[in-house]
Amino acid sequence: PAVDLTTGKCVITSQNHGYALDDSRMPVGWDRFYVNANDGSNEGIRHLEKPFRSVQFHPEAKGGPLDTSHLFAEFVTQVRAMKAAGVPATANIAEPISVKQSVSATA
Repeated sequence: PAVDLTTGKCVITSQNHGYALDDSRMPVGWDRFYVNANDGSNEGIRHLEKPFRSVQFHPEAKGGPLDTSHLFAEFVTQVRAMKAAGVPATANIAEPISVKQSVSATA
């Protein structure tokens, strides 16, 4: 289960990963979007100003069965609004995102 931090809604998700984002290394302008209801790990991020977001689960897998279909509807609405406003698709990707890299060994 993952909790949408913008609405407080918990959704059932289909997951297949053995990694997690480190919230202490979040780039400037980004924020947590979803968190795992069981362990509090990061399940998604969103940009605070630009129309970018990502989740670490499979929204298309219909785990709930329709719990996360709103992610696709929100994306389409956002794209249509930008198109209607005459904003080019590349307008929001002028700056590369950089995060300090660290190397850690796991055994």
